[in-house]
Amino acid sequence: MIADHSSAHRPLWAIAASAMVLIGACVALGLLIAPWIGLANLAFIFLLPVVVMAGRDGVRVGLATAAAATLAFNFFFVPPTWTLHVASLDNVLTLVMFALTALAVSQFSARLKAQAERAERLAADSSKLAQLSVDMSKLRDEEELAALLMRCLADWSGAHVQLIAGDTLENCSLRLSPMDHSAAQWALSHGEAAGRGAAVMAGADALFLPMDVGRDKRWLAQFWRGGMQAPVANDDLSLIIQAVARGGDALNRARVAQAQAEIEARAQQDAMREALLASISHDLRTPLTGIRAGLDALEPDTAGVLAATRAEATRLERMVTNLLDLARLKANALPHASEVIDLTDVIDAALEALPNAIADHPAHVFIAPDLPLVRSDAVLLHHMLINLIENACKYSPDGAAIALTARYEDGDVLLTVADRGAGFPAQMGRDLFSLFQRGTNADRMPGSGLGLAVVDGFARALGLSVTASNISEPEKTGAIFTIRFPASLALRDKAMP
Repeated sequence: MIADHSSAHRPLWAIAASAMVLIGACVALGLLIAPWIGLANLAFIFLLPVVVMAGRDGVRVGLATAAAATLAFNFFFVPPTWTLHVASLDNVLTLVMFALTALAVSQFSARLKAQAERAERLAADSSKLAQLSVDMSKLRDEEELAALLMRCLADWSGAHVQLIAGDTLENCSLRLSPMDHSAAQWALSHGEAAGRGAAVMAGADALFLPMDVGRDKRWLAQFWRGGMQAPVANDDLSLIIQAVARGGDALNRARVAQAQAEIEARAQQDAMREALLASISHDLRTPLTGIRAGLDALEPDTAGVLAATRAEATRLERMVTNLLDLARLKANALPHASEVIDLTDVIDAALEALPNAIADHPAHVFIAPDLPLVRSDAVLLHHMLINLIENACKYSPDGAAIALTARYEDGDVLLTVADRGAGFPAQMGRDLFSLFQRGTNADRMPGSGLGLAVVDGFARALGLSVTASNISEPEKTGAIFTIRFPASLALRDKAMP
């Protein structure tokens, strides 16, 4: 049986009047032509009201019209006429066949009408969805997309519509009843509709439709109407679900586009910063070399002015070298060689390069007896250790010693530099090695936040790792920086005697 919705569009008296007029017209026509055609052929005339009424007002009206047409045909044309009595068996069969044919025609006409209405509805829904997609494609802002989607959903459903971000459901500004909150949680977790009008938790006041707006990220579309009526009619539910899905896709595209724009902007900023670093370091390197050479050619004065000036020039030269090394790292243009290295020589060379720093901060060096040789780049490793020693001296109190340790542990070689400063906030983590990142009390310390970034970049280039941790010994503070040589770079069979 085909569901009938058409008869609700016209009042019952108008439907009955239409049926009676059509049947009356068929009776009049039949009375005129009855002398010239047989009874069976005359019956076909009375199928016309059935076809018209079923096609216009649905199957129930068609069945009622078929019954009325059968009675009229029997009363006016089946002998004995002007009565509902049927005299012969042939006329009984004719009447039965007419009634069955009328019922079949009624069903068939109603089915065709329902299919036509469904096709029209699908076409209208497709047009609405296509227009929604076009409108959303013109927008890039997430809030504007959400506002457009809510307007369309409200217009198409006739309900109040609200979009709820899944991660804000617990703190949602909407006042949800316990049942509505449970339905929302279920829809959010299972990705299926829940609430009034759905198969799950139909006792809720609102209907919740899930909307995927990104990878592992889901929103909810809430529909509320009030009263006992479902927020979304069954005939509109398919359209609404498709619109919600397209809205989720559009919001996902907007989020991806925004993230891509942020990445591109950050890349442009990084490129400009790297170009600036490369330009500054390249332009300053030559005059600094000339200054150093001129200072070295002068005799030191008794007041130590030249020594202090030479130390500052050395520090400035090292800073410019760090800038240039960072620029090379970013451009993947940092040359490095692999050779067998004794870490004792590396530590000695680094300490000799920093006489002023270790003058105020004596270095305590411990080399494990079983320490093997390692394979790495001596020049880059030298720069890494200089930066770590300078950093340790900078953050240690005056006169406090720094500790350098090289040991063999679980197949890896560890080279550590420890200071006696205040340490660093635990939440900084790997950010400590970011460009221009500085530790505790950095505003009181000289420097630009380049040294640790250079150390981390060199370590990555050499296949090493560098980590930082705070000293956990009782009544002691400070930070420990560890360069780890993996077992593949440790020459265990060539350990030091």
